[in-house]
Amino acid sequence: MLYVDLSRRFRDLGKDELEAPELLALMNDRSYMPSTGWTELLQCPRVLLLAEAGSGKTVEMQEQVRRLVAEDKPAFFVPLESLDREPLTEVMSPDEERALEVWKKDDQSIAWFFLDVVDELKLTQGKLERALGRLAKAIDGLLHRAYIVISCRPYDWRPSVDMTTIQAKLPITKVQPRPFLESDAVFLTALRERGGSSSVSKSPPVGRPRVVVLLPLSERQIVTFASSLGVANTAAFIAEIHRRDARAFARRPSDVIELVASWKVSARLGTRAEQHAANVTAKLRDDPDRPDRGLLSNERACTGAERLALALALTHTRTIRSPEQSLDTERTEGVLDPAEILTDWTEEERQALLRRALFDPATYGRVRFHHRSVQEYLAARRLLTLRDHGMSARNLCRLLFAERYGVSLVIPSMQTIAAWLALWDGDVRCKLMEREPETLLSMGDPESLPIAARAELLQPRWLRSI
Repeated sequence: MLYVDLSRRFRDLGKDELEAPELLALMNDRSYMPSTGWTELLQCPRVLLLAEAGSGKTVEMQEQVRRLVAEDKPAFFVPLESLDREPLTEVMSPDEERALEVWKKDDQSIAWFFLDVVDELKLTQGKLERALGRLAKAIDGLLHRAYIVISCRPYDWRPSVDMTTIQAKLPITKVQPRPFLESDAVFLTALRERGGSSSVSKSPPVGRPRVVVLLPLSERQIVTFASSLGVANTAAFIAEIHRRDARAFARRPSDVIELVASWKVSARLGTRAEQHAANVTAKLRDDPDRPDRGLLSNERACTGAERLALALALTHTRTIRSPEQSLDTERTEGVLDPAEILTDWTEEERQALLRRALFDPATYGRVRFHHRSVQEYLAARRLLTLRDHGMSARNLCRLLFAERYGVSLVIPSMQTIAAWLALWDGDVRCKLMEREPETLLSMGDPESLPIAARAELLQPRWLRSI
């Protein structure tokens, strides 16, 4: 991905947020104030950077290395999965190896190391501890002059175990040299420290790494990025995102690229249902760089994705076991085995499906749907297919609705799926109207509901019963 300077922001995470990573995907950029930037972040000796797939973390880290090197400061980008298998010097280019040796001989300067998971499927069991151990060995005795940024997916981070590993392998010494800052950065940092500015989060206690999340794109950043992609009328593009409630597809640079592609074709983004259908179609296409030689038709791939999506919803799991890699024995809980769902598929077909862009590697033998909302949309499509093939209305409703203490309600984990299904199934729509009509307004695609249903939703509840 080509680098575009978006002045990305970060926010420190508290204990509760670290223990519930699914909450991070539900927040927007305004939920993360106050925030901080790269200049402040690189003053911390140890940083753990959590970022969703497609968020641009790899490009951001590589750009920081380029910028630091341009300022004659030693900085290195290291793929974590490579360090998991090889010594540090084997991962580096000859120029980087020479720069490392120069830094080692200089007893004053600081070096920055950016450890990033570039290819999740190559990260093997043993992983973090082994990789960090190799880095520590390569710079033995110089950890006090090494500032290290480690990236990770929110769902892959284990707060207790992994934090203990980082602190054991890459401890922060009591005395750390202060990195050289450019004059403007020194001035701004001094002002914040004197005035206690609320625009920058406080650093963690000495000896503990700072844990931050890379924030979703703000509207200003979306405008900048869309402009760099050739969108001339960015105001109209942003207005369409708001009008079509497409913000969920504009959180990450990789998603904005797809929105821009749709915009350039028709100058519209379509309804939420159309957006989700288009997203599924685009992301299930065979990757030309890794073709499956026609092993899966688009229709069969879509059917398989729908079956997995519904299985995840019904089993309350979030990740899928990768057929191409052994599963980490420490992370087997809450992982769906696709072989138990796609029983009529070959192993090669299951591998081909989970390689499609609809899914993201989640490291250590797991994959997950790229978008939670797309997963829910596909689960609803699968229920519709089952209904069309003979599932009784009673059995369908058992999956979506329940009685609790005499109260009729929608099963919380199935609310969004029920809202999507209500677009196409009148029985489900009527039951949602009776039990939780607000679900139809806040989830799924209210714009695509039949006109009669939308009119009924606008009536007071007491008037509907007359």
